[in-house]
Amino acid sequence: MRLRAWPVTQALAFGRALRAGLLGALFRPSAVRHVEASVPALLTLITLSLLPPWADGLLRQGLAGQFNPWALPTWALPHSLALVAVWLVLSPTRATGFFLPAVVAATAVHLVIDTVTSLTFAALDHTQPAAWLVWRNFATWLGWGWTWAATLFVVTRVAHLPLRARAWAAVALPLFWLAPGTWFSQDPALWIADLPDDTEAVAAPSAASEEAWARQPELLLDALDHVTPGRPGTTELFHIVMGAYGGQDVFVREARAAHALLNQRFGAQGHGVLLANHASAALDLPFANLTTLRDTLATMAERMNRDEDVLFLYITTHGSPEHMLSVDLWPYQFDPIDGPSLRAALDEAGIRYRVIVLSACYAGGLVAALQGPDTAVFTAAAADRSSFGCENGRDWTYFGEAFYTQGLAKTTNLEQAFELARASVTQREIAQGQQPSLPQASVGAGVRAKLQELANAP
Repeated sequence: MRLRAWPVTQALAFGRALRAGLLGALFRPSAVRHVEASVPALLTLITLSLLPPWADGLLRQGLAGQFNPWALPTWALPHSLALVAVWLVLSPTRATGFFLPAVVAATAVHLVIDTVTSLTFAALDHTQPAAWLVWRNFATWLGWGWTWAATLFVVTRVAHLPLRARAWAAVALPLFWLAPGTWFSQDPALWIADLPDDTEAVAAPSAASEEAWARQPELLLDALDHVTPGRPGTTELFHIVMGAYGGQDVFVREARAAHALLNQRFGAQGHGVLLANHASAALDLPFANLTTLRDTLATMAERMNRDEDVLFLYITTHGSPEHMLSVDLWPYQFDPIDGPSLRAALDEAGIRYRVIVLSACYAGGLVAALQGPDTAVFTAAAADRSSFGCENGRDWTYFGEAFYTQGLAKTTNLEQAFELARASVTQREIAQGQQPSLPQASVGAGVRAKLQELANAP
């Protein structure tokens, strides 16, 4: 009988704890009477606290996804800090006998408030994205304040803390629990897109293999030898595409697809070079770094009609808040690319008309160094914003997909394609509840006329 009664007893304990959390979130004094000081109830509450972030990921990715166990340590952090915070609050008053009831009540409050706010945010993100965006950050802080006040309410009442101890609790709870938990749990998705089997990458040799390293000079020379001269009297597009970050396959996939689409849309076969960093490309593509870029620019400058043709440079990679473009292929040590070094490489080549498209976080910080009357610069994000979609298994980043498969699908005017991409990306980010990346553009008067000539070319 006892073995059978135990699950029922614990279920009732959990129910009382959950009720205490609901009443505590509503600041009802009766919440204290319903607290059940049970370790199984606490563990159940902690487990259920994973449901709101899991459900949010499910809404974003759909059923064709997978559970991400690597996110569990991050989500467990606030609960670990909760134990420390409540103990620090109770210790000075010698009220540690109320430790377990206080932790159970506070955890139940968190579960209730997180569920309410997560469901509300998800509904507004999907149904009212434009109107809701203005208020989202404010609502986030409002939810944080509600959690802090309700947690303080239940902990102080459960432990019968005096006034001075309540003042200490008002400081200690957010300092040791709520704020750190917020800082360290930055969107660790519990449900992520299902990654397809990347048999090409698995079968590929290491980029550091002797064969891959030995073939690199030959691969670059072969790519440059296939660049054909421009036709006098005709404005043509010459292009360089770089997938610069080798740690994730999305960049090499995007680079390959972008290279093919540029050839198709602009009839640019023989006028393009593809550079990429990834193990799957180490035997058939030159590495993407500043040195190979300089060599490629020099060849492009020789084959182009410099006063007629336009160079299109596309770099897809990660970017840093310091406005550096990541150039990575383990175990090699490549230098990152910043605005001045990229500008110097273009100036050294002597190429006049330039279109530079940077698909990377914080890429807007490179615009000032690159812009000019004969230069167009388009970036996936503002100087202080992240861009999205750079996960393994994806074919495109958000910006790359919008620019190539949506913008260039409707127009061959590169400036207009960017504007279409900017609108599409912003709408997508708002709909998913992400902070808009704010793609940036700087188009000089001289190159704008060339872009129109390219769009009108037969």
